[in-house]
Amino acid sequence: MLRYPTITILLVLSSLTPVGADTLYRCQGADGIPLFANRPCDDHSEPLDLPEIGVIGSDDGGAELQRRVNAMARIAGIEPPKRKRGKNTGLSFGERMTLRQLEIRRDGLRRDVGNQALASPYRKSLADELALVERRIRELEKRR
Repeated sequence: MLRYPTITILLVLSSLTPVGADTLYRCQGADGIPLFANRPCDDHSEPLDLPEIGVIGSDDGGAELQRRVNAMARIAGIEPPKRKRGKNTGLSFGERMTLRQLEIRRDGLRRDVGNQALASPYRKSLADELALVERRIRELEKRR
């Protein structure tokens, strides 16, 4: 016996729907309010060029997100919001996550470089990688 039949039915039905993206059209609605539809409203309707969805946590400093916000503002016919910039913007979410991953990698490399049981050429390659990781960490920490 199913415990949640409604949820199960909805999951089955949602898996049957197509996943492809439809074309979106912008039309002039009542009182000048923009209307968005998946079909042309009249002969003057043109398909919208929608921005692609960016990668969450991308390491672009929010540039992709800002591009999408600006595109959506243009589509809606409003002024895009101004991006606030302070003297020290700090690290983006993606950069903070990258820094954390590099710190974890650095700790592992330090342990492995000190492991005398490993072959010398392999330890040398690990030491080279450690130097690169430490340099990247310093670059990111300067921007904090």
